[in-house]
Amino acid sequence: MPFLAQLPARLWFSLWACGLTLLSGTLLYTVHPMLPGTIAGLLTGVPMSLFTSVLFAAALLLSASFNQSRLFFMLFGAALPWATTAIPALATHFPAELGVRLLDLLPLNLCLISWLGGRGLFTRYSLLIWSFLAIEVGAVMTLASPLGLPLASMLNRLDQPLPLTLPPALTAPLYLWIYAICGSLLLLIALMRKRPTEGISLSILAAAWISRASSLPGDPELYWLAPPLLGIIALMFEAYSIAFIDALTGIPGRRALEDAGRQLGRRYLVAMADVDHFKKFNDTYGHDVGDQVLKMVASRLRSVSAGGRAYRYGGEEFTLLFRHADQPRALAELERLRLLIEHSEFALRADNRPPKAKGKPQRGSGKARQPATVKVTVSMGLATRTPAQKTLAETLKKADQALYKAKQNGRNRIECA
Repeated sequence: MPFLAQLPARLWFSLWACGLTLLSGTLLYTVHPMLPGTIAGLLTGVPMSLFTSVLFAAALLLSASFNQSRLFFMLFGAALPWATTAIPALATHFPAELGVRLLDLLPLNLCLISWLGGRGLFTRYSLLIWSFLAIEVGAVMTLASPLGLPLASMLNRLDQPLPLTLPPALTAPLYLWIYAICGSLLLLIALMRKRPTEGISLSILAAAWISRASSLPGDPELYWLAPPLLGIIALMFEAYSIAFIDALTGIPGRRALEDAGRQLGRRYLVAMADVDHFKKFNDTYGHDVGDQVLKMVASRLRSVSAGGRAYRYGGEEFTLLFRHADQPRALAELERLRLLIEHSEFALRADNRPPKAKGKPQRGSGKARQPATVKVTVSMGLATRTPAQKTLAETLKKADQALYKAKQNGRNRIECA
């Protein structure tokens, strides 16, 4: 199964933030006493909560600006228990038990946010999250009053082991079981979604577990620095991916090609590749099949060697940029890719497409059965940068002319400018 084949990579991709949280907190605890006197004095002169507050504020602002509502709610939900214990001005005005009990409820909050949080900051789903967090904080703040005594009695049971006969190794407070179960659910969600920001939930859970159980040495504040910082880093990766990576094929897009063009030297080669008869795929089998064709071609072009890199130029056109190869080597590599695509079996899906309007080709109508597989080929044009071409755009124009020549000469071939 494809998911099982990708599981190891997905696992590391999902656990990155959790691992960095534990590593960074431990390193800060270890390195801090070894710093020179002036640096150590500067760090000890400024409250650590100030650094964490700035990071939380920056991460929340960026996640809201980037419309990453799930990450925003995760960080906001983490900031509530942290702020009530770490910021002196808040700690003096709230019950001492408030932060502890919010830490107990944080795993459940993270699961709720992972389920509903990715649908905007001000929608009916986000209103449910805002309401839940507000009710939760209000209910926990009544713990010291007669009204909150039943809730306090129930939450106090979280510090007690499960009322079951278990081996000594499994005897742990109930809140640790909640952390373990919710952590497993969050890891499963991160594995399924495979996005950098999803790992932040595990980073928050790691910092909260350390604060709640004091399981690792050092000030828990050192570990709370990681979630907002890693959230900012994840947002930067998301922004880069949106700007430079083609969403459909997963390879760099035209903006990345233009950026690479500003860093080229005087010698390079450019190839333009175009899927043959691509409009026919869309008209006959539908745009979904056309998208799958583009993904397949991109996956083959991604394997380019000889110092080349593949980009999606637009539509069904791709660009291959060779920085350090000569023409014979680049031509041999293009021929290898052309044959690789030609000999790749592209299986069509079984369901039929609805017919198009009258006078246009039918999309998967019942009149003709779709074949089990279809042949995909590409035509390519290769151009070498010469002193006459001062920019990448001019060399691309030459490669495009060679591509047009390949189309005229029968397709599924390579021509040089």
